[in-house]
Amino acid sequence: MTTFCKFDIPAFTATVRKKAKLLLAIAATAIITACGSSTSDIVGEYSVQGKNGLEPTLRIEKADGKLAVQEFHNGNWRAIQGPVNDLTKEQAQALFGRAVSESVSGISTKDFALVHVPSNWSNKDFPTTTGYLLVSMLGPVELHKVK
Repeated sequence: MTTFCKFDIPAFTATVRKKAKLLLAIAATAIITACGSSTSDIVGEYSVQGKNGLEPTLRIEKADGKLAVQEFHNGNWRAIQGPVNDLTKEQAQALFGRAVSESVSGISTKDFALVHVPSNWSNKDFPTTTGYLLVSMLGPVELHKVK
């Protein structure tokens, strides 16, 4: 007994194309979400460890799709002028003086970078338990995200 298998190649191809388009749409959404989250985890208020406990230092807010940075100075919050940009992998590598394979996100201004790295991360002789760093020309300072 001979059995013939009827296989509709054009219909199969159309189905594969539809599924491929769906997978591409899902992948694109995931990529856009991942890229957009680089600054969402940086929004908040940060303090440094002082002699008498945590001292307010920076506040990062997002309004109308833009980030605004404020510094705590003489008991008041004041806006930092100038552009605030997402920290690129190249900038992070330049800050740390080495290739970066870890998950790193953050922002940069003309004066400093606020960097989020994994908790208990270290670079050369600078460890961080919180995963938040303020890096300027003076070097890195560990920050505590308080809000």
